[in-house]
Amino acid sequence: IEGAEERALKSYREAARLARQLLEINHQDWRTLGQLAVYQANLGEDEAAQNSGQQALQFSNRNAETLYNQALVDVLAGRIDASLDALEEAVSRDPEYRGLVRRDPGFTPLATQDRFVQITALSPD
Repeated sequence: IEGAEERALKSYREAARLARQLLEINHQDWRTLGQLAVYQANLGEDEAAQNSGQQALQFSNRNAETLYNQALVDVLAGRIDASLDALEEAVSRDPEYRGLVRRDPGFTPLATQDRFVQITALSPD
């Protein structure tokens, strides 16, 4: 769709701006930090995304949601093994993430990886 990529980038820029505003109120808001990391990764701001993601993991005690977001950050940066590690931990902490991961188009680059297939299998081994 013509112009869709530019509209998406504009939306990510606005979402990142709003997330930063929220973080001015509570800099330890792990949910907002995790979302900001994904926005930054989609904008190609890998270093900032890694920083935000690591803070989110720290403040959330590595909960499944922040691990899921970190996996998205990693896959966008081409860090396949790191993404799979985060997904594996997210699913082990909350098995309901298995279905979310399977349906999220952000993880399409992992779909042919044997480890991804194992992580997202309907019943754990």
